[in-house]
Amino acid sequence: MALLGTNSAAFRRSVRPVDPLALQFAAVSALHLGILWGAMALWPGEIAPAIWTAALVAYGMGSGLALAGILRGYPHRVLGLCNAVTHLRATLAVFLAVALAAGSPPAPLAWGLVGRAAAILSLDGVDGWLARRRGLVSRFGARFDVETDAVFALVLAAAAFAAGRIGWPEAAVLGGARYVFLLAGLALPWLRAPLTERLRRKAICVVQLSVLVALLAPVAEGAAARAAGIFAALAVTASFAVDIRALWRLRRG
Repeated sequence: MALLGTNSAAFRRSVRPVDPLALQFAAVSALHLGILWGAMALWPGEIAPAIWTAALVAYGMGSGLALAGILRGYPHRVLGLCNAVTHLRATLAVFLAVALAAGSPPAPLAWGLVGRAAAILSLDGVDGWLARRRGLVSRFGARFDVETDAVFALVLAAAAFAAGRIGWPEAAVLGGARYVFLLAGLALPWLRAPLTERLRRKAICVVQLSVLVALLAPVAEGAAARAAGIFAALAVTASFAVDIRALWRLRRG
């Protein structure tokens, strides 16, 4: 009996309690996975098994990276509705990618996708407002928001290019600028230095995403669509150029 009691105590010490933040995030992820699964199952167009698989893998990888970021340095004891909203935006972006990859939908469904994309964009300001209101502002939340915007922009830029509404240079800038910047930071550590928050950066992100959402509309075509894409790409390029110059000056200083 004494031996059994000793073994039981040792077992209890060896089992680490589950982090409450991990449990909260798991609950949010499970709910949003159900939303994603249901949306794909109810989508009128045919979704190939490979697209189903790719969507679930992307969802799992994105959620796993977010959870790792939370466990690595999230400073609050409550996940908060703010981060749940950001995760929902990422989930809806995955569904949008699935629906667009399934093929060109007829006009009524295409307008429905425009509405969904507009909803994702409108939620972009909600998560930050909730974080400030509830006192849950964090570096993780800010990074989670930025990376969700980057995924959303990548999906929209790929769709606009596939539909012939913008050329590959605009698509590369509007959808890939963030990822090129991150890759460059692996080779040039000075690019990884923290940047001071600027309203200019947020405003250009809104312009970028708004133009890309508008390019989803069936009526967006021709020279007007291409001009809107070029304008947004130039604005994004200028914003990154300003930030890179600031980081270079900080390095030299």
